Amino acid sequence: MSIHEKVFTYLKEDAVVSCLQTLVRTPSENPPADYSKIVPVLKRKMEEAGLKVEVIGKPGKPNVIGTLKGTVGKPKVVYYTHLDTVPAGDRSKWTFDPFGGVVKDGKVFGRGSCDAKAPATAFMMAAKAIHDAGIKLKGDMIIALMCDEETGWKDGLWYLVDEGYFDDKDVLVGAGTTAFAYSVASRGVFWVELATHGPGSHTMAYSSRNKPINTLYKMVDVLEAIRNVDDWMTYEPHPLFTPEKGNTYTGKPIMEPNVIEASSKINIIPEICKVQIDMRILPTQTCETVLKDLKNVIEKLKEKDPELNADVKVIQAVNGRFHQHDPRDIELMRKVAKTLNKELKEEVHGATLGTSAGQERLEKGKRRINLGTMTTEILSGHSVDEHQLISNLILATKASVLFALELCEIDKSG
Repeated sequence: MSIHEKVFTYLKEDAVVSCLQTLVRTPSENPPADYSKIVPVLKRKMEEAGLKVEVIGKPGKPNVIGTLKGTVGKPKVVYYTHLDTVPAGDRSKWTFDPFGGVVKDGKVFGRGSCDAKAPATAFMMAAKAIHDAGIKLKGDMIIALMCDEETGWKDGLWYLVDEGYFDDKDVLVGAGTTAFAYSVASRGVFWVELATHGPGSHTMAYSSRNKPINTLYKMVDVLEAIRNVDDWMTYEPHPLFTPEKGNTYTGKPIMEPNVIEASSKINIIPEICKVQIDMRILPTQTCETVLKDLKNVIEKLKEKDPELNADVKVIQAVNGRFHQHDPRDIELMRKVAKTLNKELKEEVHGATLGTSAGQERLEKGKRRINLGTMTTEILSGHSVDEHQLISNLILATKASVLFALELCEIDKSG
């Protein structure tokens, strides 16, 4: 029996599923970013896995770090993902309780089951299996479960980067979306807030000479003008971002207005209407160029409508990127996939991480691997009836074991 086969005997499917269920049953919605319940659970699970646990971060912004200490302490391999989820929303629309962790048809259902408590489970249960099997690693296997990914990582990953936590780390194993695939490119993330302004008034503030300016109607005009990105955005379709590469969209930028805010009362015409827009741009574009294009649209609308008072504010701007991989890591991913009877594929990501400068600092001098736990499940993330396929969860846990045995290296000295 090989060493990894020995470790696999300590990896029990019911225990892995139970761990994910426990995490799903412990809410960590963001907003409101209340982590008081999930942190003790994660600490307990890590300690049960034989990890030394510490919580790092600002008050109310915990990042839970567990380390399976190696005999040498080098290399330091960090498995990282996030501990927060988006809100469950209207529970009446769910087939099952979003915090029930129900198992049905080979899937675990619930908020965070896919994004991202599945990779958190895979990482912790892999470490536990290695520990329980009595395997000694030379390097440190570190599991970092961080806060606030759903709101931009500011007090999670990027706080740790700014504090220098990752400076001495050697390899980063991130939670990717597709099982047994490595990322060759990522879309940029460009979030903006559009606002239309007016005097505001009572609904009855009409006269024979004057009709109130309704900022909602003005916002509709702006949204209609940018609805089709081909009408205003400068870009060229990219062959990587096509259905043939597993993308739901074609090789175009993605733009969706997702949050709207206007009047606080039914009989008040809003003096301001705000819409937050999520754009996922191609790596051949820049946020700066897209912003310029958007402002041009607004200026042209103002020329046609003198009553239009509109502006745009940047919330987050991260350019896309093409990824280069250490050939050793491609070979390692291919080896791990083959061991588990899978084929290694390429993928493109719907988003790159954090800020461009922060990303460069995070990855500087380090090897980086994406470890996916999902295939089609990512489409259920952030939505009603989110779920994780158990078979993929088990594969991801086994892959986490194999990466640790290779990257941290087995200490055979005694």
